[in-house]
Amino acid sequence: MNPGKHTINADFFRQLDRFSFMVNKRVSSVYAGSRRSINSGKGIDTVGFREYYPGDEPRSIDWKVYARSEKLYVRQFEEDKSLTAHILLDASKSMDYPDKDTTKFEYGLMLAMGFAYMVTKDNDKFAISTFS
Repeated sequence: MNPGKHTINADFFRQLDRFSFMVNKRVSSVYAGSRRSINSGKGIDTVGFREYYPGDEPRSIDWKVYARSEKLYVRQFEEDKSLTAHILLDASKSMDYPDKDTTKFEYGLMLAMGFAYMVTKDNDKFAISTFS
């Protein structure tokens, strides 16, 4: 099988625009991105407050909470992380089986590229690996 000779019609990707790739699990990775993390850190969404400890950044103090309680509290945020989707594609000899003019491998490749396209719409990463 020669993966370089296969082409995918661009209309296929346009049809995928009505779908989205949804991950309900929080992500734990070192890359910043648009997925919710299991860690607290820098982000947009507030997950709570904790008391200020010496060594915390003074910029992270919530002065509105201080005005109400006269105690220093630090706002904690949910960190945004990036997702990497690992797509595995069977490249074994059994994938050479033809159905009309298309082999099982070509169908699999089209599905893998479709998943990769949907993942990149959310600015996430993907990796496609073949195995046999």
